[in-house]
Order: sequence, then structure tokens, then C-alpha cells
Amino acid sequence: MIFAFRFPARQMFVMRDCPVPIDIAFLDSAGRVLTTYEMQPEEPRKPGETDYEYDQRLRKYDSRYPSQFVVETAGGRLREVGLKPGDLVKFDVQGLKARAK
Repeated sequence: MIFAFRFPARQMFVMRDCPVPIDIAFLDSAGRVLTTYEMQPEEPRKPGETDYEYDQRLRKYDSRYPSQFVVETAGGRLREVGLKPGDLVKFDVQGLKARAK
């Protein structure tokens, strides 16, 4: 999955209600990898736990730098293909920017 944002900004993702591992890569406006994470499933929402309480205990995955694109893949995939910070991901950057909301 690719998330495209209208403008580069610091992004923060969590593993909300996701039962499987996911890899995530934060990319700058040119498609260069800034930060990657191997996100692991969180403990499920507890009975009686409010949305706020649940969100507060989830680990936050921070881009650390202004990011315009975020790529999510199956867990372990980024390591499998060797993608790391500094690498350039080639895709239709301009087309995604034009469609970003």
C-alpha cells in the first residue's frame, strides 16, 4: 500500500487493530527512503478500553523527517528486498503527488 500526502510532513503510524506484521518505509518527496520499521502486532483492544486509552498505548512509528510517501508491505519484505534508508524507490512520484489529498 502506498500513502501519498499532499505536502511533506512528519508522519506517525501505529498498528491499530492489525493482527499481522507489517513493514513500513517513510519516503521523502523524491522517493528516497528516510526511515523503515518492522511493525509487530499490538495486544488487542481490551474489553472496556476506550479508543483514547487504546491509541495511547500503541507504539508510534515516527518518520523523524518530513515524509510525503509511506509504503506498507508484508512483514519481512523490506529486509528481503534489502530496502534501507538512503535508497531511492522509483515510482510515479509526480502522478502520486497530483492525486494526493
